[in-house]
Amino acid sequence: MTSENKKNQKPLLKDSVGFKLFQIVFSIYFSLSIIITFIQVLSEYRFAKNDILNELKEIKDSFKEGVIGAMWRESPEQVKTLAKGILRLPSVKGILIQDNFGEVYANFGRTTEKKGTKFFFEDEIFWLNFKLVKIKGEKKTDIGTIRIFSSRGAAFQRVKFGFYLLLIFAVLKTFILFWLFFWAFKRHLIVPLNNLANAAKAINMDRLLKINIGIKREKNLNKGNNELEIVEDSMNSMIENLSNAKVTLDKYSSGLEKEVEKKSKKIEAQYQDFKNLLFNLDQGFLIFDKEGIVKAESTEITKELFNTDPMNKKVEDIFQLSSSEKMNFNKWLSHVFKNLVPFKDLLPLAPKNFDKLQGKVVSLDYKPIYEDNKSKKIDKIICTATDVTEKVKLEKEAQLEKDKAKRLSNILDRPLEFLDLMNDSEEVLDHYNKNIRDSRPDKIFRSFHTLKARFASFNLNDIVEAIHNLESFLNEIETDWSTTNINKSRELIDHINYSRSNFIKDNNRLLEIANNSINNSDDSGNVISLKNHINNFFDVYQKNFILKEVSFLFKQFVSPTMELAKQQDKLVEIKIDKSDIHINPELYKELFSSLLHVFRNAIDHGIESREERVAKNKKEMATLYILFDRTGDTTFKTTIKDDGKGIDPNIIKEIASQKESFKSLTFEKLSEKEIIQLIFEPGFSSKEEVSEISGRGVGMDAVKTEVENLKGTIKVDSKVDIGTKVEIVLPIYD
Repeated sequence: MTSENKKNQKPLLKDSVGFKLFQIVFSIYFSLSIIITFIQVLSEYRFAKNDILNELKEIKDSFKEGVIGAMWRESPEQVKTLAKGILRLPSVKGILIQDNFGEVYANFGRTTEKKGTKFFFEDEIFWLNFKLVKIKGEKKTDIGTIRIFSSRGAAFQRVKFGFYLLLIFAVLKTFILFWLFFWAFKRHLIVPLNNLANAAKAINMDRLLKINIGIKREKNLNKGNNELEIVEDSMNSMIENLSNAKVTLDKYSSGLEKEVEKKSKKIEAQYQDFKNLLFNLDQGFLIFDKEGIVKAESTEITKELFNTDPMNKKVEDIFQLSSSEKMNFNKWLSHVFKNLVPFKDLLPLAPKNFDKLQGKVVSLDYKPIYEDNKSKKIDKIICTATDVTEKVKLEKEAQLEKDKAKRLSNILDRPLEFLDLMNDSEEVLDHYNKNIRDSRPDKIFRSFHTLKARFASFNLNDIVEAIHNLESFLNEIETDWSTTNINKSRELIDHINYSRSNFIKDNNRLLEIANNSINNSDDSGNVISLKNHINNFFDVYQKNFILKEVSFLFKQFVSPTMELAKQQDKLVEIKIDKSDIHINPELYKELFSSLLHVFRNAIDHGIESREERVAKNKKEMATLYILFDRTGDTTFKTTIKDDGKGIDPNIIKEIASQKESFKSLTFEKLSEKEIIQLIFEPGFSSKEEVSEISGRGVGMDAVKTEVENLKGTIKVDSKVDIGTKVEIVLPIYD
């Protein structure tokens, strides 16, 4: 080996694969040596202890008769003399002799057992008990006991020399084998690997044909006999192939630069076209990372929508979120990038609108950008911002018209009640305007609270809001009826009077119609015509702005359900029946949030794997049906059914019987249908191992709770290997 190679080897030795392998092998050997040596010493110790126990038995046999005779003759001094003689023996550490009445004849040496923690090298005592029996003829008489003590130290003394010898031999053997191992590894593995590494470092594309690793040259071999020599052959062959490839590559490289330049210009042109298209859309875009920082260049409309250039700014600052809103947004952001919950399930928690700029409302929508399609790991999020100021304005105007129509309809339905309200409110306002100082806050509160409820029934929202402000102030001051609070209360009452007066001024004709509908029956036709006109307005408004066809609302479950089926490698077709039933989705929002559990359970628990379905002579693709039927003028039924494996009532019964919450049930008295309904009970799960998709036994009870909150009913019907059907009957709330 040349001096240059030796220099190259030194810094590589500590990181060498061969050296690390040597460390592992020798560490294993060293650990085994220690364990074997310890086992040998422990074995020798046990043999020594057994020898001592045998010696104690022999000592007992030798001295037994003398001790028995001395005790029979009641000669304590002779017993003590014999005991001291026994104590002089090397293996004896203590002796205790006593008669049957507990009287001690001799107690010498270590005869007290140590208490507390015991260590291996602590000189712990052990002993043997022997009965002393006087035999006279055929009669045997127990006269006492003798206890002979020895110790762990006595046993250790016997093996001490052998222990030291084993230890010295183990250390010497380990030292010798260490250097033998190291020499073998260094010669046959470390040095050749270093040579390979140094040769690999020296590879240069400009001098490939001049390189030859040459590990085998010392052995004069043409072909490799072991792995390292075979690697050398492979590397030399690779170098030769690389050299040939370099020649070919050089031929193509001259034309490649021109081709790359041409393609780059084409890509740049396409990017510019895309950028122009993006910058001319009437929507804004924010692309931000897991820290919530906008990373992409922003379009002019984006800057205009948020009144700032979002580049490199935090989304929470762009949206001008409050401290609590920032905390919620950052929690949402953290959950999104942890990727533990599907993005669609977290989407409702994100900010929906930006309305911090006066006179402008911006709708916000979010889409994930994945690192790749396989892992579904989110890299960034794109937020689409749409100016919906005009839309919101129209919706507000429509809502005002709706409230106005409702108000008119209510007044025309109950004209006498309305006129009474106007008269009563005038009296209350006049009374407190004159006598407010002599009144109390609680009495004022009760008076106006009653009026508030009556005004609310006629949708007189401005007056209701004015009364609400007065109630809030009275709650705040409680019993503090100071001059300042009296004056403030008077101002709030004046504002109520002002709102009432404005309503009367703007609706004089309505008041006349209300009066006429009571006093003159001839105007009833006009009133009915007006009410019909209002009701027609309601129908148009509901269809255009509020109500949705119920089957349309169930389409939101198609995508997440298909995604779940794909994750479990199940084939599912989802069929949604159309209907003429229209409902207000806002009133069913909580129910629709919980219904995802029904679809998850259908995929996770109900529908079999492809192999199971084929084995049962079913179609490989399962079917999930969603049907709708009217069950009356004001109710409708939704049916969600699948053709899966169904629910086995015996399994439900077995699981329920093991749960504490069902201990009070008498299962023998329940029918199979009643047992199946137990899946709606809190905490029940029909799967022994909790699924990461369907959760921990919660879900169906949440669905039942939301159905009952809407004054509806839910039940499940199932047949094993046929399928499961969930039926939900609900009122039609519009």
